[in-house]
Parts: sequence; C-alpha cells; structure tokens
Amino acid sequence: MLEKYFDAMLYFSNWGTKRLMFRLPAGLVNSGEVARYCREDEYEERSIRLEHRGGYYLLDIKFNDEEGGGWMEEED
Repeated sequence: MLEKYFDAMLYFSNWGTKRLMFRLPAGLVNSGEVARYCREDEYEERSIRLEHRGGYYLLDIKFNDEEGGGWMEEED
C-alpha cells in the first residue's frame, strides 16, 4: 500500500511494536549515506531498512519492545 498510494505510515501496537515508514523519491535520497544507519536483521528488536522500488526508496524503521510500550486506552 505504501509503495503505491501513500508517502508515510505509522503503526503503534499496545504490545510494544512501533513502525514508521516513508516513501521517498529516489532522486532525493543518498542511499550510501542512509545505508550507514541501516540494520536489516528482521529478528532484532530494532531495525532500519532502505529498499529501492522503482523511482522511490522505502525507509522502514521498526522497534519491537517485548516488554510492552504501555497499554493505550481509548482516552489516550
């Protein structure tokens, strides 16, 4: 969905998973510089990935806190 229709996505779960993604025009991204910060192991608690897709890059930032990030109530 992000690749075709949106420029950003935010996901926040009550069990501690947080994910932030951006679709960035390829001409604005220095992939060599961004790659210095990438950690692509999907089993780590934190990861940053950069994928080239057509004329765009998808930047995916993910945090998994198995201890939980605090329960979000409806009023919050």
